Amino acid sequence: MIEETMREAMRAALEINQYLTATNEYAPEYSTGTSEDEIVDITVDRQGKLVECVIAEDWSRVLDPAALENSLNDALTQAQSYRMETVQAKLDQEDFRPSKITDEEIEVAIEESTRQALEQSSFYPPRDIAEVAEDTIKLLDASMTSTPTKPSVVTAHVDTLSGLATRIEINPDWAERRGGSVIARAIVLAANQVQSTDDHSDKLMAESLGFFTNWSK
Repeated sequence: MIEETMREAMRAALEINQYLTATNEYAPEYSTGTSEDEIVDITVDRQGKLVECVIAEDWSRVLDPAALENSLNDALTQAQSYRMETVQAKLDQEDFRPSKITDEEIEVAIEESTRQALEQSSFYPPRDIAEVAEDTIKLLDASMTSTPTKPSVVTAHVDTLSGLATRIEINPDWAERRGGSVIARAIVLAANQVQSTDDHSDKLMAESLGFFTNWSK
């Protein structure tokens, strides 16, 4: 039962990967969106990553910082929408259909996933599974009972999902005293920053995967 569930999950993951690969292949090299008020231009690459931002230098003559943030996200939405509309049109034109995932491909993918899980879990000293389970439960309890807090934005921040830019935030107190070019540079810099992960949760995940992989064999 567990093995079959794992196989179906891997099949779904491989099918999704086919669509993602096709999306990046058919997407234009760059897609630009302009806010409705024409104050902001945002450009994303074929992976949906924010690569360029242009803000009218005298934006504060017509907008306050909150309205500027809305314009930034309006332009970002327009850029991402154009990217996906272009992709969909090409997929329809080519009558794209994902190829059937074979049992052999699933086996290879599971073996590779298993190898990576064991490789990552081997970075940590071996512990009893009961200790790992106890720490995992404590971490889950803490995350469920505590109120999520989001780090304050010093200058600008770009939310991403698998590299794709989804939302832009700016610090209004900082932004209100800056020209458009300064804010735009801060946004591009924020988009290029690699997000750090929680080392403790990563460690528990790796250990759990190692136990599960060995047990399911």
